Amino acid sequence: MLADKDHNARVEGGRKVEQFVIDKLIKSGFNTTKASDSDDMIKKVDVWLKTKGEKVGIQIKFRETGNDILFEVFDTFYDFHDGRNKKGRDMIGEAKKYAVLINNKIVIVDKQEAKDVIEEMVQEARCNGWSKKGETSTLFYDDRGFELQLKMTRDHADGRRKMVAFIPKDYFKQSQTIAA
Repeated sequence: MLADKDHNARVEGGRKVEQFVIDKLIKSGFNTTKASDSDDMIKKVDVWLKTKGEKVGIQIKFRETGNDILFEVFDTFYDFHDGRNKKGRDMIGEAKKYAVLINNKIVIVDKQEAKDVIEEMVQEARCNGWSKKGETSTLFYDDRGFELQLKMTRDHADGRRKMVAFIPKDYFKQSQTIAA
């Protein structure tokens, strides 16, 4: 599994998946341009989609396991209201869409829809506590009949505490799926 590899192997594997997804988007008729290294690092955009005269940033993600989409809420998390917390790339980047390789399909979802429900889940955990407490504290959150999760975890590389959200791919009202 790529998540268990060292940093360089994860980066290299991620680049291969990004290029695979970009190639599939182009083959499916999307007008895309690879983002610059600066756009990737600063804006958290992997590829630009040109549509209706506008340029839309897309971040590419992939899941090796699971049938949901993982979002990094906090890259580093100490406790609610702790000024040392560092927001995750999925909460601060300029991408408007995510293209997620999952189960041999590429699902394109709206970032704002994810951010909105993630902020609701964070507020719920902050105000009412976790559904399951401990090292991997988890909030189980039901919205429109879908079970979403907000979870504390440890980073594979250095062990720091972080917060992630898992949202089922079918949760998104405005999504698009293409074959990989």
